Amino acid sequence: MPYKKVLNTIENNLFTFSFSVVLCLFVISLSIFYPLFQTNDDIVMAMIASGTGFSNVPDEHFYMTNVLLGKILENLYSFLPDYPWYGYYIIFVHFISNVILLYALLKYKFSWTRFSFFVFYFVAIQMYFLMNLQFTTTAFIAGQSGVFLFFAVVNREKSTDTNMLSHDTPHPSLPLKGGGLGRGWGLYFIGAMLLLLSALIRINSFYLILILSVPLFSINIMKHSNKKILTEYLIFLLSVFILSAAAQGYNKYYYKQDKDWNDFYERINLIALNFIDNKNAVYNMETKHIFDKANWSVNDFLMLRSCFYADPELYGKQKLEQILSNFKPYKYYMTKKSFFNAFIDIFQNKVVWTILFVLLIFVSYSNNKRNIFPKIVLTAILVGTLIIYLIIFKKVPERAYLPMFSFIAFISLFHIDGSIGFSGKLFGKTFRDSIRMILPVIGFLSLLSVLNGYYKEGQLNDLKNQAIKQAIKNLNPTPDKVFVVWGTNFPYEFFSPFDNLNIYFSKFNILTTVSNNPINAEMMKEFGINDIYRSLYEQKNVFLISNILCNSLFRQYVKEHYFRDIEFVPYYDSDIFQVYKAVI
Repeated sequence: MPYKKVLNTIENNLFTFSFSVVLCLFVISLSIFYPLFQTNDDIVMAMIASGTGFSNVPDEHFYMTNVLLGKILENLYSFLPDYPWYGYYIIFVHFISNVILLYALLKYKFSWTRFSFFVFYFVAIQMYFLMNLQFTTTAFIAGQSGVFLFFAVVNREKSTDTNMLSHDTPHPSLPLKGGGLGRGWGLYFIGAMLLLLSALIRINSFYLILILSVPLFSINIMKHSNKKILTEYLIFLLSVFILSAAAQGYNKYYYKQDKDWNDFYERINLIALNFIDNKNAVYNMETKHIFDKANWSVNDFLMLRSCFYADPELYGKQKLEQILSNFKPYKYYMTKKSFFNAFIDIFQNKVVWTILFVLLIFVSYSNNKRNIFPKIVLTAILVGTLIIYLIIFKKVPERAYLPMFSFIAFISLFHIDGSIGFSGKLFGKTFRDSIRMILPVIGFLSLLSVLNGYYKEGQLNDLKNQAIKQAIKNLNPTPDKVFVVWGTNFPYEFFSPFDNLNIYFSKFNILTTVSNNPINAEMMKEFGINDIYRSLYEQKNVFLISNILCNSLFRQYVKEHYFRDIEFVPYYDSDIFQVYKAVI
C-alpha cells in the first residue's frame, strides 16, 4: 500500500524527513515574517566580529560567547566581509536545533499526532524565539536539542506494532532505524556536540539546560536502573562536562594571554555579575558607608548601573573588589512588593500563557499520566525555584524564563501517545475524549491569532529596521567624527540578522561606555582621545548618543570629578535616538 511505502521511506530517512519539514517551516516563516534581535548584545557582537563601528578589523573577543566561536566568525568576516555571518550563524543554530528536536521526537516514538503537534509547538513557541533572536535563547535551544536527542536514543522503543492508521485509538509507537544520522554512540556524540555548542554560545544557558534536565534524567535512571543505561548516562554526561570545561578553560586561557583583554574580562565580569545582573550590591542608606570608603558617590553608582563605567581607576578591579567585599553574597534587599511585581510581570507576558496552553493540550494527549506527571511537576517546581532565585538575587528577563517554560512544554510533547481524532459525536465517550476533541479546535484558532501577532510584529520590525537605516543616513556620520554610545541609547537591535553592517558603519565610528577595552583603546588612539569623559566636552568631533536622564548623570559626574560645569546641546534628533554635544 502507498501508506506503508510512505512509512518505510520515513523510517529509512528520518533525518532527511525532519530536515525537510523544518526547512519548509523556516523558509515560510522567514519569507512571511521579519525577525530582529531582541537585545543589542547580538548586534554588538556582530559588529565586533565584522570589524565595523567599533574597529576597522574583525575581532574574536565577544566576552559572553566563547572565543572559539569568535575565531570562526572572525575568519568568515575576514574572508567574505560583506556577508552577515553572525545572523546566519544564529539562525542556523535555531534551524539545526529544531531539526534535531523533531528527529528526536519521532525517533523516540513515531506517530502523526506527535508530528502534527511538533508543527503546532514550532508555530506557537519556537517561532517566537526565531522572530526575537537572542544568543541566550539560541544557546538554550541548542542544548535542549542535545538533551532530547540523547534521551530519545537511550530510551529507544522496542515495540514492533506498526498500526498507524487508527485515529480513534492511541497511536502505538513505530520503532525507527537510524534514519540517516547513525545509531547509538554516533547519536550520543551529536547530542554532546549540541550541548557543547550551547556552552560555547552562552555558558549560563548550558548550565540552565543541565539543571532543568535533572528530573528528566533522574526519573529515567530510576525507572531503568540497569548497568547499561547507567553506563550510557555516565559516559554521555562525563563527555559533556569534560568538553564544556575544556572549552571554558581555553576561553579563560586565551584572554589571559593578552593583559589588556584579561583586565577587561575580569573587570566586566565583576561589574556584570555583581552590579548589573545581581541585586546584591545596592546603594542605600544602609550601604552608603561602603561606597564612601571607595570614594564613590551615589552618582558614580548610578553611572555604573546605567552602563557608563569607562574610568579605569574609579571602576577598576581593585575598587570593585573593595566594595563587593563588604556585601554578603546572598543578603536579601528586595521588598515584598517588588518581588510580587516581578512575578506579575512574568505572567502578564502573553507568550507565557501561550506556552501554558500548549502544555495543557500536550498533557491531555498523554495516556500514561504516571510517566509524564512526575517529570513535568518536578521540572515545573525546579523552574519556579530558579525564577524565585533570579527575581530575588539577580534579574529574570524573558530570554531566561521563556525558554524554561518552553522546556516543560517540550517534555509534555515528547511523551504524547494519544491521537487526534473525532468519533463523529459532538462529545466523546469520556470527559477526556471530549477535551481531546475540543482542544485541537481551540488550539487551531489560537494559532491563527498567534500567527496574526507574528505578522503584526514583523511589520513593526520592518518599520524599526527602516527607521534605524534612515536615521543613520540623516545623521550622515563622517570618518572624522566619533560617537560615544551610552548603553542602550542606540537601538542596535533594530538591525536585521540579514543586514550587511559594513554599509551602515563604514563611516560611523563608535566608542562604548561599558569599560576601557582594547577595541575602544584602538579607536581612542586613532582620534587622540586619552579620557572619554573629557573628550566629550573638549574635542569638537566627539559626540554623545544619550538621553536627558543620562545627560544629567554625566553632568554631575563631570562636576564631581573634573570640577567643570557643562551643558548639552542637541546635535541630531530622531524618533529612535538622540545625539548631543557637551559644551563648557
